[in-house]
Amino acid sequence: EMGRLDDAEAEARAAVALDPDDADAHLILAQLEQIQAAGPAAEEALRRAAAQYEDVVRLRPTDGQSLLNLAGIYGQLQMHKEAARAWERYQALDPGNFEAHVQRGTHLLMAGESEEAAAAMKTALELQPGSARAYQILGDIYARAEDSDQAVLHYRKALEIEPANVRMRLALGDVLQQAKRPQEALAEAEAVLVADPANLFALDLKGRSLRDLRRFDEAAAVADALAAADPKDTKAAYLKVTIAESRRDFAGAAALLE
Repeated sequence: EMGRLDDAEAEARAAVALDPDDADAHLILAQLEQIQAAGPAAEEALRRAAAQYEDVVRLRPTDGQSLLNLAGIYGQLQMHKEAARAWERYQALDPGNFEAHVQRGTHLLMAGESEEAAAAMKTALELQPGSARAYQILGDIYARAEDSDQAVLHYRKALEIEPANVRMRLALGDVLQQAKRPQEALAEAEAVLVADPANLFALDLKGRSLRDLRRFDEAAAVADALAAADPKDTKAAYLKVTIAESRRDFAGAAALLE
């Protein structure tokens, strides 16, 4: 309380050494490590804090706040499997917690566990059927699994709930373009550009869709607009290369690549 955190940490470590099975001692040490997690040594401090919180929940399995802190630390460290496990343990205490299912699903997705992630998000939707966020994450899961039909279905359900969500509309457009449905992808890009004419992601999607529709002059004009908006952005340069390739202008594509 006096701000003498180094001394406080020394006392907490002494307490843990005296009684390794005292949950409160581990909790105080975990909190101190977490408070001091800043600067170049932040990651090491967070790892030490996580180790202490693990001891707390081992000794006190129903300590929901410590599980939440542990899950948050693992998320900061991008230790997604560990974060998912912490959320799963929290779910055992509060099975109806929508956020716990969403968070677990998100971390499972980041850990590459697509099937488990989808199952978690479907449970979340059972709890909150009107959640655009849950539909969006399901769309992300199916997009990553290259199941374009399911990705499109879930992104569109999300957009029915939040039609102004630009991120979801662009994700839908990208999946449509990759699924060789360029006319639909173009519609999503143009819907974004109506609200935000300078959106570079939407411009890139529009250019790729026009290229796939073989509307090459229009695609090239979009590539020029992208280059003018951000001369250092490689999207415009690469779009020009792919337009030249689609036109079978291989010499031009080679020159642009160089």
